[in-house]
Amino acid sequence: MKKLIIIICCITALCGCQRSKTVVTQIQSRQDPFIETYYSAQNDSAFKMLKKAIFKELLNGWTADTVKNPIWIYGDFTKYTILNSDLSVNEEFDNYYMCTYIADDDQFGYVILAKEADSLAKIEAVQTAYRYDYQANIEFIHEALAASEIDSASAKAERVSIINDNENKEALKITDAYGHCLLIYFEAEGPILYKSSKPL
Repeated sequence: MKKLIIIICCITALCGCQRSKTVVTQIQSRQDPFIETYYSAQNDSAFKMLKKAIFKELLNGWTADTVKNPIWIYGDFTKYTILNSDLSVNEEFDNYYMCTYIADDDQFGYVILAKEADSLAKIEAVQTAYRYDYQANIEFIHEALAASEIDSASAKAERVSIINDNENKEALKITDAYGHCLLIYFEAEGPILYKSSKPL
């Protein structure tokens, strides 16, 4: 009987710890000053369009050849900005967005979309080793920010793709009003920090 009580207490404590960790993560997310800027595209008409039934079917169709039973994470929807190698915005590629998914067999990925008038078009579907998203990697990002010179009061975060000679580099870019820049590259083995302490 004592053993049973001990086991029940341990399970209860474990569940309590898990709930506490979840609550802490949610609080951290709400307190994060960059959440609003990174996901601001969820106020755009493109996001409203994406959630319509017809586009939900298109999303599944766009990944059907390589992905089984994708679950689309609409909370990850964000603007997708193409940058030149000097980090200036490439104006040729505009109105791009992205949305991530989780699928069977621990598959991850995202689709790049372009808004064209009253429709959405697929630009590319990409498979990844994990979620290329801000909140999915929030602990790593917070550690990087803590060691940086970024001014959180004036900073903004955005999802970018940087044009490279060999292949584009997928990254999260954080900049502030003083010209400081923090780049976190999404590499296959995990996010990698590149810090530029000097204003760009």
